[in-house]
Amino acid sequence: MALAIPTMAEDMVIGCDGNAGNYFAGWMDEFRLSWTARWTATFTARTEEYFDLCLYDTDVDKVHIKTATQLQAMNDDLDGDYVLDNDIDLVGVDWQPIAPLTPLAYFTGTFNGRGYTIRNLTSDGGTGAYKGLYVGLFGFIGDDTTDKDDRAVIKNFNLDNVALSGGYAIGAVAGFILSAFLYDIHVTTVTIDSTDDWTPDFESVGGLAGDCFTSDTIDSIIRHCDVTDVTINCSTEATIDDVADVTGFMGDAYDAAAGRYRIEYCFVKNLTITTDDAGGTNVAGFIGHGDDPFIRNCYAENIDIDLTILTVAKSFVIIGGFIGHGAIDYGDISKCYATGQITLTGVASGSGDTDTVGGFVGESYIGTIQDCYSTVDIDIVNGDSENVGGFSGYAAKTTSLTIQNCYSTGAVTLTACTEANGVGGFSGYAKALSVLNCYSVGAMTRGSGATLTYMGGFIGILGTSTLTNCSWATSSYSAAIGNRSGATVAMLATDAYGTDEDDATDFYSKLHAVYVGATPWNFTNATWYLPAVWLEATASYPTLNYWWP
Repeated sequence: MALAIPTMAEDMVIGCDGNAGNYFAGWMDEFRLSWTARWTATFTARTEEYFDLCLYDTDVDKVHIKTATQLQAMNDDLDGDYVLDNDIDLVGVDWQPIAPLTPLAYFTGTFNGRGYTIRNLTSDGGTGAYKGLYVGLFGFIGDDTTDKDDRAVIKNFNLDNVALSGGYAIGAVAGFILSAFLYDIHVTTVTIDSTDDWTPDFESVGGLAGDCFTSDTIDSIIRHCDVTDVTINCSTEATIDDVADVTGFMGDAYDAAAGRYRIEYCFVKNLTITTDDAGGTNVAGFIGHGDDPFIRNCYAENIDIDLTILTVAKSFVIIGGFIGHGAIDYGDISKCYATGQITLTGVASGSGDTDTVGGFVGESYIGTIQDCYSTVDIDIVNGDSENVGGFSGYAAKTTSLTIQNCYSTGAVTLTACTEANGVGGFSGYAKALSVLNCYSVGAMTRGSGATLTYMGGFIGILGTSTLTNCSWATSSYSAAIGNRSGATVAMLATDAYGTDEDDATDFYSKLHAVYVGATPWNFTNATWYLPAVWLEATASYPTLNYWWP
């Protein structure tokens, strides 16, 4: 379809399925971002695609769903087009996911909930050898194909009171996503429990979806989806050695090509993840493991990640308040944040190590993280600790990594740790990257029994990197950088890395009056300026100026 760009003088009310204006707001944001070079090439095709998927949806030739039986019967035609006609209560129904693992099948149709609610979904994924795998309202959605007609479109409904259990690929909406479009889905009150079905691991688990693998030719687009009140339990009642890719939104998001999936205007609120005795990797508030994503305007709010090790041989690796592992080659993460608490408790003997923990991102290699922040507090008790930071645990490039216009305010506390190596208020370990216009102010506390190797108020260990216009609160710790080329760096200003402050109001006036650009861009009948990145605060630290459609 051809898309004519409107003028400001035109009257436009564009929406879909009772959400007037929301879709146009998203389109406007897409146009605004096309002002920068990285979006220009993809703007036209992807915007038209959004309109094709959302704007021109009708009830013509649709199968109408009114009962739980009819909803379950979607398994009889996985390429059908369905609409929900009313709320559905699944209480007492042993739910078998639509498009389950066995027999292997994919949902490649459309499902439009039209704003209605599905309640009391309970599932363990089915029966037989594959019980506990690919668990959710849907098992598989989409198809690994070059045909866009085989991409599932699922949108515009609510899920309330969801109870799931299993071992692999578990999520309220879908266990596994292959090239799909999800829009306007709202999930509340989700409980996910581990079982022995994928022993010894509890893997690819999320409040919305467990796993997302995008093909090398078709985009997956997830917009305006959210999950509230999520509890994920990994209990010793199941024989679990490791939890992997476990989060409040999506466990694992993997891209077969470059930047083929996008997650925008989504959030998680009130998340609890607990273990009794299991090591962990890629455990986070929003996404556990993410390769090449575009993630914009998303957040993980009020998270509580509380992981405990009772066995000496186990460890925690790559834990983040927002994302665990981010290898962001062709994508970026922007305008996102995390709030809450991460608590990691090892065994008293000194093993049960903690490695690579960040208030926002545990581990990042390549790409761009910009206009993001964390207020997550990190508490680590017992064991050895390495690469722990208020914003990022471990940040080192393989080709190019930039962190800009970001900050952390959460405290980092170590208690009875046998050894702590690379602990920082902003980043635990930073090497071969660019850090621009970033600050940290969270208190750094070395509790009783913690033997420290390198700890800094801004960065624990700094390799060859570019730090520009950065700052830290001098009251947070005794030195800005714990180790750079074998020596402590007391102040950032000494090496022209930025400034060293202890007055909240000075951070903006001396450091962060930074704008995206002063050059206006023109709509037909108006001149608009891109807004300032930072908002000045009169009695507190500066905050980021988000523009949320």
